[in-house]
Parts: sequence; C-alpha cells; structure tokens
Amino acid sequence: METTNAIPINEVSVFKENLQSVQGFVVNSIKDKRQAFADGFAHFKEGLTQAFNDKKNYVHLLTLPVNNFLKDLAQIEREFEEELRKNTEYCVPLNGKMVPSSEVLNMQMEENY
Repeated sequence: METTNAIPINEVSVFKENLQSVQGFVVNSIKDKRQAFADGFAHFKEGLTQAFNDKKNYVHLLTLPVNNFLKDLAQIEREFEEELRKNTEYCVPLNGKMVPSSEVLNMQMEENY
C-alpha cells in the first residue's frame, strides 16, 4: 500500500483563503493599533498643551500684581521727574513738603548768638 502526501486541491484553496483572511486580519489590526496610538498621542499632546496654557495663565495672574506695582513705581518716578523739571528753582524738603528756596529764605528764622 502506497501512501501519498498529496494535498487535495480543495485544501490548498482553503489554505490560501485562510492565509489571506489571517493576513487581512493582521493588516487591519496593525492599522487599528496605529490609529489608536496616533489618537492617544494626539490626546496626550492636547493635554500637555492645555496644561502649558493653564500654567501660562496662572503665571500671568501671579505676576500681574507685581507688574502693576512696578508700573506704579515707574509712574511715580516719572511724575516726580516731571515735577522736578517744572520747578527749576531749588527746593528744600521742609516738614514733608518740597518748599522752594525763595520761600525758605523769606521765613522767620531764629537767631543764635
């Protein structure tokens, strides 16, 4: 009795169909995984961008009073310089006020002997 290992044609065609369906499943699975990875990465990127924007807004809110304070100091300095430019006469601080020297010289002064 002779045994042959010949595969019938039906089995070869079934094997090819099964191989194609497995290959199609693997290709579709890889595409789905790539898409899922891309979606996850995009979501992660959006989360980081949102977190960065939130931090930027918080830093802005924290520095706003400091900036306003510095602007106020700069404005006070500017106004002080403008007042100094307006009064070209020499001024003397007297009791917390800047008094022109001509007024100081006209005031009563005590005599020391």
